[in-house]
Parts: sequence; structure tokens; C-alpha cells
Amino acid sequence: MARAIGQYDASVLLREFLSATTESSADQALEELVSTCIEPTIRSALKHKIRTSFSEQFVTPDDLDSLELISDIEAQIIKELRMRRLGAVERKGLSNLAGYVRTASANRFRQYIREKYPERFRLKNKIIYIMQHSPGLQIWVDASGTRLCGRTELQGSSKKSTAHASFDEIVRLVEETNAAISGLVENQPLIELVRNLVGRLSVPTEVDTLTTVVARHIGIAEAITFGESEPESPVGGTTEADQLRTLEDRVELEAVWGGIMELSPELRAVVLLNLRGGGGENALAYLPILRVASITQIAEALDMGPEDLLAIWHDLPLDDNAIAQRLGVTRQKVINLRQSARTKLLRTRANE
Repeated sequence: MARAIGQYDASVLLREFLSATTESSADQALEELVSTCIEPTIRSALKHKIRTSFSEQFVTPDDLDSLELISDIEAQIIKELRMRRLGAVERKGLSNLAGYVRTASANRFRQYIREKYPERFRLKNKIIYIMQHSPGLQIWVDASGTRLCGRTELQGSSKKSTAHASFDEIVRLVEETNAAISGLVENQPLIELVRNLVGRLSVPTEVDTLTTVVARHIGIAEAITFGESEPESPVGGTTEADQLRTLEDRVELEAVWGGIMELSPELRAVVLLNLRGGGGENALAYLPILRVASITQIAEALDMGPEDLLAIWHDLPLDDNAIAQRLGVTRQKVINLRQSARTKLLRTRANE
């Protein structure tokens, strides 16, 4: 488990990385920076923005999406830090590494929403525009960085109270208005709906919450739910049998990982680059989620840097032709290597 790290410790590690005279010492400092500061800060920045458990004991589809998002942000930050170390980019803006990581996370999250939920993104921009051009209504950011909206007189009260209009309360108001809107093509009915809803609220509401309710009402199927507080872990809502199966999966993965690490580098590459889950998904993604192996450890097993692994993460699992091209061998050679690896793994498991 990563040790707790303060701003001073992060600054020391960052200086060690930037001033390292060898690649090995730079990699060591960067690895500790990622595990003790960068990844925890990214998770903290995202946990209230996207509905995911980040649980070590229970894996959901949202966790896999979140892991890919975290990997994207990590890759971006690692690339930026390496460029700054080599002098390709000025080293300004790194006096507060945690702040730099939070900003990078927020920017990448906005891009993620824009790409994955384009209709919702358009709707949110329209709601913000409506709020900014409606007399008596206001939009602002509170001390925690959350964007709120409400009647102008409520802006001051939000500093004294943390009460916000709930999802259910806004849904009830929408139902009372009985407004019929279909999609984003009808601007005037949307303007009237938003002004009506916000004007009737006695407390501010989060812009994300308002957007989600309106999106569902007008039939945007890609609407997503953002937590107004930390999402409840799905572990609490599962049976003991479910949790036991998850624990068994973790133990099984640890055994498989241990066996793979005993293989030669070539055999490890053939197995890991093609490792699939029951649905054909990238099974390597489960290793960091269940704390079996980190991204850095997986990269080391593949004899590549973490940024190189993250660059191909979305393409995993690779097919035999792609693996053959990476290893500089024929497709048949890859098939033979995988069969050899499976034989060795089965022999190892039989001797346990």
C-alpha cells in the first residue's frame, strides 16, 4: 500500500526526478511519484465526478472505464514530466504538483464527457448559457469547486449552508411542470423549463444534477448520474456470496500473476498482451483494480515503460498478428509460444 505523502514529500520526489542523472534513478523517482502522489490525487479528483466505487473488493463496469480514464491522465502527466526533465518544456507550474495533477484531471474529465456524452455536454452548455442570461438567476462555484445555480439571492446563502436541491426534488418539479420537450432542437421550451425549475428551488442545486434531470426528461439516452456526495460502494449492497466470489477471484488472479512472472520475458509478453476476461475484455485491467499488480509492475513484466503500456492500453488484448509484429516474430511463433506458456503454467499450478 502506498505510504501517505505530503506536499513536501512530493516536492522532494519531483526534484529527485527532474535532477536525476541516470534513467534508472529517474524511473525510480517517477514510479514513487505516480504511486504516492499522482494516482491518489487523480482518484480523489475523479471520485465525485464519475459514478464508480474505486473498490479493491468489487469490480464494476464503471471501474474499468474509470481505470482507463486514470490511465489516460497518468500517461499525459508522465509524458509531460519526462519532457520537462529533458528540457523540452519549461518547468513552470510544478511548484504544487498535486494542484497540477488536479487541473490535468479536471481537463481530461471534461474531454472524456465531451467525447462519451456529446448530447449531454451540449445540454449542459445550454443550461449554463440560460443561467448566465436569465435575470434573477445566477451560476457560481462554491468553496469546494462545485458549480451551483439558483436564484441570485441564494448565492450568498450557499456560503453559509451546504444544503442543495436533490435529484429527486428536481424530478418532482419537472413532473409538476408537465413540460413536453423532445431533444435539444426546441430552444424556447428548454429555456422556459430551466428558468421555471431553478426559479422554484428554495436552495441552490448543482449544475450537473440539474443537467442529469433535464437530460432524462427530454429523452437524452446517454444521460449519466453524477454523485452529489461520494458514491456508495456496491460492496455494501451485495451478498456475502458475491463478496466471497470476488475474494476468490483476487486470490486466483494473484496465483496466475505469480505463475506468469516465473515465465521468460518472451512467454510473459505473449500471455499478458493477449490476456482476456470471460467476455473478451482486457483482463489486465483487473490487476490494478484488485491490487494484484500496478500499471508499473505490469509494464516491467512486459519489459516496457509505464507510458508505453498506457499508450496501447485501449488496444488490449492484442491479437496474434499485433503481438507478432511487436515481438518481431511470425504469427505461428506466437501461437507456439502461448501453448508453451500454458503448459508451463499448468505444470506450475499442478505442483502447488
